Amino acid sequence: MKGARAVTARERLGVAVFVRHLDGGSSGLAEAELVALAGAAHDLPRHGIVLVASPVHANVLLVTGPLTLNMVGPAAATWRAMPEPKCVVTAGEWPSPAAAPGAVPPLSAQLLAGSYATTPLPDDLAAAVVAHAAGDPPSPAELVEALRRAGRHLAGVRAPRRSPRLSPRPSPRRGLLRRPGGGTVGRDG
Repeated sequence: MKGARAVTARERLGVAVFVRHLDGGSSGLAEAELVALAGAAHDLPRHGIVLVASPVHANVLLVTGPLTLNMVGPAAATWRAMPEPKCVVTAGEWPSPAAAPGAVPPLSAQLLAGSYATTPLPDDLAAAVVAHAAGDPPSPAELVEALRRAGRHLAGVRAPRRSPRLSPRPSPRRGLLRRPGGGTVGRDG
């Protein structure tokens, strides 16, 4: 169809989803699926989803596996470094705050539930969970849908308004001088 324009993922979701992955202590299967998602077969950017290396650039924290005691500090530091608005998506087989109420957890989650090495998500992260991709490993379609659900959530949340940047005063050495007839000229010219 001539003249038709493809609708971008950002226009569909209303926001681009920048995902920072955090391995809370999983079996590695969810990470293998995440690597597969980044390939050409699933093409995450087509859905408006981008994996980022720094939490400073992320608006979604993807936590895979049960959170181990050694990962509580890094999880909290990652969450604090992320700008607002932000949310959490969990993936894997363990008790999740986003799991359906009354749902029977799978056997692996039942075994880890009383473990001395795992802990629930900290309260601020647990309150921000908007989606969960179940399965060990979760299917690629399930992961994409959970991340898209996070994108729809973020599209409905307004970012906090930033104060306008005040431009610094020009340095007398580097500033521009006004000519009497109009226009400007550099200090040296």
